[in-house]
Amino acid sequence: MSRNYPSVVLDYGARIPAAKAQVRRHRMLPYITLIAISYWYCLPVMTQSIFSYNEFRAYDFLLLGLIGTMLFRYRVGLQNFLRKDAPGRWLFRLAAWATLTSLMTVITALWMDNVKWIGVTAVFLFHLWGFIFAYAAFRMFVRSRSQALRLLDLFLVLGGIEALLVCLQGIGVVGRLWGERYDVYGTMAYSGTLGPNRTLPGHAFILILAVALGYWRNSSSVGPVRLALAAVSGVLAVLGIGLAGSRTAWVVAIVFGLGVLFVGRLRMGVLIFIAVVAMGVLAVTPTRIDESISEMYDYRLTVKLERAENGDLKERFTSVDAGRLKLWTQGIEALGSHPYVVPFGAGFNNYRFAMHAGVSAHNLYITSIAELGVVGLFLYLMWLKSILTETGRRIRQATLASQKHRHIFVPSEMRALVLAMMVSLTAGEILYPYRPTFSFLGMFLMIAALLNHKVLRGPGEVPEEVPAQEPATAALASRWARRVPGPPTEPFRRPNQ
Repeated sequence: MSRNYPSVVLDYGARIPAAKAQVRRHRMLPYITLIAISYWYCLPVMTQSIFSYNEFRAYDFLLLGLIGTMLFRYRVGLQNFLRKDAPGRWLFRLAAWATLTSLMTVITALWMDNVKWIGVTAVFLFHLWGFIFAYAAFRMFVRSRSQALRLLDLFLVLGGIEALLVCLQGIGVVGRLWGERYDVYGTMAYSGTLGPNRTLPGHAFILILAVALGYWRNSSSVGPVRLALAAVSGVLAVLGIGLAGSRTAWVVAIVFGLGVLFVGRLRMGVLIFIAVVAMGVLAVTPTRIDESISEMYDYRLTVKLERAENGDLKERFTSVDAGRLKLWTQGIEALGSHPYVVPFGAGFNNYRFAMHAGVSAHNLYITSIAELGVVGLFLYLMWLKSILTETGRRIRQATLASQKHRHIFVPSEMRALVLAMMVSLTAGEILYPYRPTFSFLGMFLMIAALLNHKVLRGPGEVPEEVPAQEPATAALASRWARRVPGPPTEPFRRPNQ
């Protein structure tokens, strides 16, 4: 005789027996925790590469297992998730379009007798899909407020350790952790376990600041221990941004700070956090770290500007832009000479061979038009817009809760973070599956999934917003409600009785 288990809703609408739901939930939470940890370890776990120099990282194997599990065991839940989660829906559309356009890349690679490039493109597509599936997993399998906060705690702890490691590299206590293949980045590229590219650690520490600021903005919701963790991580993140030496990250950090101050409502907790971090950086930082940051600033900015001291504004900019202005100009000219690629693109990861203007434009907007067309850029921008829309909805829910003297988590930092990323995308492809910065896309999607997660509202606080009805519609609904039978446990009554 079959047993009737109580049924629960899991994974955005997939109904499975309650006993099985508990087992599956506990199985997946440790797995996605491992994925969150692996984002901070971008050193190769297998130095043997198959295509080009894309060595295997730990998250490669974890993402492969996650994709298989989601497709074979949680397919119904994934479908329901896509129907209800707007950012996830736009991400999947973007990935599907990139996959479709990659057929042009395959044709181009075969035409140029470069079969290896097909493999490189497949690796890039795998990372795009993998990080999107991880985003879905963080949304689907994090089922309580405590689980979401523990994952954010882990992110702060790992980020603080990473920033501390960068500081130790900056004062010469720890050597570099990547091989001779990346000597091109120089001896002053301090990046801990995040690989040789300066941009990745600098932007990762900005994510740390976003989470830390979120904690202090919502101090009544997280408690004093988490506030202390956020303060320490914030101080280390600021030092790490200075020592990483990424000029783009410096600009993006300034934009993020201005966004926090001027976009949305400013709370006392944010001002206290800024004061605590400023005092920590100025008063507690060892002299050797201060000197290393000053040396890095001179090396990356002051010396280069002094060489163009007598030049005009353009010459001074090109002295510190690492050739970006030239790449932007070449990219725009290439689009002008290949107008047929503008609507639909020349193929994912096909900029190098279709545009003949370098590996990429070092500008996501130019690169995405060249590879994915206006269609791809539209999908990408709609994804970013959906994050802002979701954040705005959470803020409105928090406002409604505050009117009833309730306190729920307000993810206002996501607005400033998206604004800062849009500025960063003018100087690179940090939020795109390109090899040097693979894991940042995963980190950003994880933070977007957790800071805006509905479980942070707390149990039974404020429901999702329901559009207000017009008076006539409300009256009609009220009359109809009187004619609808009650629950099955009540006797049926005819309307006229």
